[in-house]
Amino acid sequence: MEATKICRLVKCINRFKRAILFNHGVNRCFSDVNFIDKEQVSNKEHDDEDFFGVNCNSIGTHAEAKHIDSYADKMEVVIEKRLQDNELYRDNFESAKKNNSKKLEKLNTPVEKIRQPVRNTVQTQSQDHVEMYKANAEVYTNTQRSFDRTDVQSVKDKSVHSTSDDSSVYNLAIRIREKIQKDNNINLVGKMNPKEFSKDGYKILKNQIPHLQNASTVDIVAVLRKSIIYNKNDIVAITKPYGLPSHGGPGIAHSVGDFVNDIIPNNTLYPVHRLDKETTGVMILAKSIGMAELLTEHFVYKHDVVKKYLVITKNIPEIEMGQIDIPILEGTVDGRARMALRPYNTPELHAVTEKRSPGQTAVTRYKVLSKGSHCALLECMPLTGKKHQVRVHLAFGLNCPILGDHKYAHLHKMAPMRLHPDILEMLKISQSGVRHLAMHLHARSIMIPNFSNGQAVFVSAPLPPHFVRNLNDLKLKLPPHT
Repeated sequence: MEATKICRLVKCINRFKRAILFNHGVNRCFSDVNFIDKEQVSNKEHDDEDFFGVNCNSIGTHAEAKHIDSYADKMEVVIEKRLQDNELYRDNFESAKKNNSKKLEKLNTPVEKIRQPVRNTVQTQSQDHVEMYKANAEVYTNTQRSFDRTDVQSVKDKSVHSTSDDSSVYNLAIRIREKIQKDNNINLVGKMNPKEFSKDGYKILKNQIPHLQNASTVDIVAVLRKSIIYNKNDIVAITKPYGLPSHGGPGIAHSVGDFVNDIIPNNTLYPVHRLDKETTGVMILAKSIGMAELLTEHFVYKHDVVKKYLVITKNIPEIEMGQIDIPILEGTVDGRARMALRPYNTPELHAVTEKRSPGQTAVTRYKVLSKGSHCALLECMPLTGKKHQVRVHLAFGLNCPILGDHKYAHLHKMAPMRLHPDILEMLKISQSGVRHLAMHLHARSIMIPNFSNGQAVFVSAPLPPHFVRNLNDLKLKLPPHT
């Protein structure tokens, strides 16, 4: 009796083991279980505890046998339920596999039809992008050598895909570059004739000038290399772009001083004088420390360097040619620093000037070159080199502030310049748009006398686009060099 119960228990345990192994997919690794009969139970080989942990010799009481019988019945129910679940799971799995196979067969042909064109398109676009980047890189390389139109045309001719079609790789690279510059408010050279208009139909002239503060260092170096106009005898002269300061300072992202090691490869340049951020024109640098010291002697100590500036002014000077000799000193207006006139302490001005600190000597010669309607073109020659000298002398000494110089447009405040209606009409701008008008101060030429073997060094710079455009719109004429 007890042996029969044990056999039933062993059978249940074996079936339970099979059910568990089926879940792990290894049911086939086991053969059918051979049940243990009465002779096997009484065999001495099974006297010890078997591999199921059941000690056959320890079962002898009727209560224990009854307990085992009850446990075996419960185990049979559980095992049967597990086996049914496993069979159902296997049937569902096979059915789902067949259904998925049928779906894949149906979708096989359309997927291939769609996948191949997409793959070809991606490969074509990838090749186009590679060619575009190659062309763009070649444009950058040639731009660093020269920004001449002939060089750009040669790059277009050398490009593999360069055609007159706008969809060519070269044109695509140019359009992408222009979009990036527009999104980041980058303008490398300024536009002669901007096409931006306000809602009222007036021109917006803010893009007449370069915007280099957000430009990359590669672009700025390329612009400065293009701007070299003189390179002899350890002297280098560049045409300083509008909006690029001569030296760094708070809030300044880029300056000419940041690129003295890059303008000419394998050479370090040394600035010998400065130009204002909004001033364009000739800027002199030296290739060696010795040359820098020699040039500084002429600029600072001998004062024999002849510097000529071209200026468009609001209003016309009453005297067409003269010399302004009024000391200047730094002051504040609206809490901001600005240069101001400090007249000499004469008997006529004693009541005003006796308590003022003396200013710095500043002398500026000027000459009217052309007259227009409430505006004029002047040539100025500063005999001293004080900060903002030309600007403050014209604005407060002659009441002819420089066109676009909003810092010195008013005597007692800093605000955008107010222009005569005739000037607004000729420039096709509104009074509210005057704040975008650039300052028209250009360092036209520099002459250093008795410098190289007794000969003078003369360097002249061309006018920037915004100066030329507005000079023509205001009907002012530029005479040749004198």
